[in-house]
Amino acid sequence: MPIVQKLLIICVVAYILYWLFAILYFCWLSVSLQKADIDKFREVLGGKCQYKYVNNEIRRYKWDKYWVVLRAHFTDDGKRVKRPFRFLIDIRPSCVF
Repeated sequence: MPIVQKLLIICVVAYILYWLFAILYFCWLSVSLQKADIDKFREVLGGKCQYKYVNNEIRRYKWDKYWVVLRAHFTDDGKRVKRPFRFLIDIRPSCVF
């Protein structure tokens, strides 16, 4: 088998494994953060986050955790707004091993 075919197979397997781990991490986060407040989010995802005000009482927080970007809405007192939080799976150069 030529070297090009071997490299192609390795790349395809690595790509499949990448998405498999991303989906498993996504499932673990969605289960562990289902009924969480802002303190639990900060504990699981780390304290480093960005936020901006949506209106007077509600802030939209954004965490970049490895290859997953998570966005959720919280009130000023830390309660999660009953909107579903969003996961985005990013492929960024900083995630390259």
